[in-house]
Amino acid sequence: MRIILVLLFNFCCLFSNAQVGSGTPWMKGLKHSEANPLTFKEIVDAGNAYWKTRDTDAKGSGYKPFKRWESFWQNYVNVDGFLPTSQELWDVWEAKNSQKSQRRSTAALSDQSDWESMGPTDFLNRTTNSANLGRVNTIIVDPDNSDVIYVGSPAGGIWKSTDAGISWQQTGLNPSNTPFRTSEIYINPTNSNMLWVATSDGVFKSIDGGNNWENKQSDNFRDLKVKPNNSNIIYATTNDEFHKSTDAGETFTHITEGLPTTSERLFIDITPANGNLVYMVASNGDNTYQGIYKSSDSGTAFTKMENTVNIFEADQSWYDLAIAVSNTNENGIYVGCLNVWKSNDGGDSFLRLNQWNTRTDSYTHADIHFIRAFNGSVFVGSDGGIFESTDAGSTFTDLSPGLGISQFYRISVSKQDSNKMAGGLQDNGGFGRDQQWSNYHGGDGMEGVVDPNNDN
Repeated sequence: MRIILVLLFNFCCLFSNAQVGSGTPWMKGLKHSEANPLTFKEIVDAGNAYWKTRDTDAKGSGYKPFKRWESFWQNYVNVDGFLPTSQELWDVWEAKNSQKSQRRSTAALSDQSDWESMGPTDFLNRTTNSANLGRVNTIIVDPDNSDVIYVGSPAGGIWKSTDAGISWQQTGLNPSNTPFRTSEIYINPTNSNMLWVATSDGVFKSIDGGNNWENKQSDNFRDLKVKPNNSNIIYATTNDEFHKSTDAGETFTHITEGLPTTSERLFIDITPANGNLVYMVASNGDNTYQGIYKSSDSGTAFTKMENTVNIFEADQSWYDLAIAVSNTNENGIYVGCLNVWKSNDGGDSFLRLNQWNTRTDSYTHADIHFIRAFNGSVFVGSDGGIFESTDAGSTFTDLSPGLGISQFYRISVSKQDSNKMAGGLQDNGGFGRDQQWSNYHGGDGMEGVVDPNNDN
């Protein structure tokens, strides 16, 4: 249950994606929530106003995600100008499943649509450019079986490398009352009925396996971790504050000693190699690198580490940022924004492990959303899929083949042969299919066209 719940809460963010998050640069200062949403026009106007004086072509500016969002959701605006709520999306999803069940139980109304996935789940030319399959936002490895890996994608659902996840049940924190965004969730390793989740409305706690929840600390929380071997100590961060609980999440204290007073995004990690350590990566208000901070006393006070190298490489920490600590080496830290960087001295210095546009043995796709260490391995979730290193980051293996998580903007199909098609993917280039998929360029693809008179 623990593994699946972790992914389910990350996956449930899908149902709130109609509203743009307050962490995006163009939404700063605009007050909105599920109960008081902005109109589609208000959001678009805010974005257009933001980019009037900014370079839309700058790496990490956020312009492309904004235009992707606008292009998709403009088709779902209601007569009053609003986008669908998470509850409305959930209701449609449940209605669809109900209809599917009815069709299955009534032979005369059996599903005749005969849909099947066309992929790509792998493709030719994988070694020629920076294209991969699709975005992975979260990864969890079964602590009892390292062969079992769960992957959460914003556009392709939840995937598992072997069995389980066959059926699902809502918890008490569901689309009827879920905050705008949910992120990290943890289950007490000594009491599986006790759970904590970080959300945009606060840190919520359940003591009955998720049936009922209480908001224990209100604020827009981004990250949450539980101290190894002491589940009474909980760490949680907002975009600019670090909070600590010593009573299993009943109350929290705002910790300031050694930490910056202004930040745009904070992420933390802990390690069983030294349960007293807490590492933090912080970004400035303009989404640039601010620093690595370390606590040796379970989050009571922090020290800024010496590194000043720009390990973000792009001003896009509003979109992607991740930190992980080795579970066997307390000084081994991995940070990702554009590429993956590693420190072997607790954050005083870093070495870049890869370059997103160069296919080396250590390659991972650009734009890092997730890093975590499991059982001696390091897993990376990026805009291109899931990657694993078993040698502390010296090499990475692409585990993405088989995942149907690509995000197509447009497709074009041959007039003569419906098996031939072309299209463009978010951050993974242009694709064409003739019996099997081929990729022709990296970066963002958008639209591909098959000549109506010559499908070659």
